[in-house]
Amino acid sequence: MPNMIIDKAIQAKPERRKYMRHNDGVLQLCIRRKGLLRSFAKGEPAEWLNFNEFGLAFSCDTRFEINETIIIDIKTTTITLNDIVAVIHNARRQAGSFRYGVQFYFGANSYMRSTEVRDKLLEIERELE
Repeated sequence: MPNMIIDKAIQAKPERRKYMRHNDGVLQLCIRRKGLLRSFAKGEPAEWLNFNEFGLAFSCDTRFEINETIIIDIKTTTITLNDIVAVIHNARRQAGSFRYGVQFYFGANSYMRSTEVRDKLLEIERELE
């Protein structure tokens, strides 16, 4: 009986996602690990699942750890935003790849604190509406 209550509580949670998962090529991601030598690495393309101005969800074949800092390059049809610092907040294996939820790390450096970065992230979110 207690399991049924838990199951119903889980099912009753409202959807947090602002924009449903869709991957129609509008948003392109390239993910790489943070580090001096890795800054010059090409990175790995990733499939975006969800996006808002504070973070995103994506899937890729690379394994990252919770609390690991990564660098993301984001490109839409009209906006390119490189070197976005983010922290992995959740991870799970899913259908042969990994699914991650990250939050952008606005305290990482002056670039991440800039109004340019915040404005472009908000523009991307609006573009995806």
